[in-house]
Amino acid sequence: MAEQPGDFKDLPEEFQKAYSLWRKNQKKNMGEIIKLLTPYVGAAFVAPALNDWEELFTGPRNEEVPEYPAVKIHVVGIDFKAKPIPKCRAEAWFEVSVVTDFDNIDLDAWQEEHGARLYDGVCFSWEIPRNAATEDLDFTYGDHLGVEAMVVQQIPESTGASWRHHTR
Repeated sequence: MAEQPGDFKDLPEEFQKAYSLWRKNQKKNMGEIIKLLTPYVGAAFVAPALNDWEELFTGPRNEEVPEYPAVKIHVVGIDFKAKPIPKCRAEAWFEVSVVTDFDNIDLDAWQEEHGARLYDGVCFSWEIPRNAATEDLDFTYGDHLGVEAMVVQQIPESTGASWRHHTR
C-alpha cells in the first residue's frame, strides 16, 4: 500500500493477530497468517484498463463495462515489512467473456500491437471495511510489484467463448 492507516486499531483485528504471528516466526506461522488475511484480499480483471479491450472481451451478463471478479484467490505470502497493511503475494483466477473469434486472435501479437498486456487489467485489492481512518485510502491497484496473466482453460458457455485467466 502506498498509503497506510495510522495504526492497527483502524483495521480488523485479524491484521494485528497476523502481524503478531509474523513477528514471532513468519515461516512457521505463515499458514495461519494467510488464513487470517485471505478473507480481506480481493481481485478483479478490469477489461477497460486495456487499450481496445472491445476487440477481445465482452461484458459479463451483457454489462457494458466488463469487470470480472476473481472466482478464486490463493494467497501465497504475506510480508509485514510495511504495516499495518502488509504486502501480499497472491494468485487469482477469472472467468471472462470473450469475442466469438477469440480463438483466431494471436494474443502476443495483439498485445504488442495495442501496447496493452492482459495483466494491465488485473487489480488486486484489500477488502477492508471503511471507517474514518480508512475512508480516503485507495485499497486497489496499490504497488503491484510484478504480475503476469495467461489464458489457461476454455470454459464452454451458451453465450460464446469464455476463458479462465490465472494471474500471479
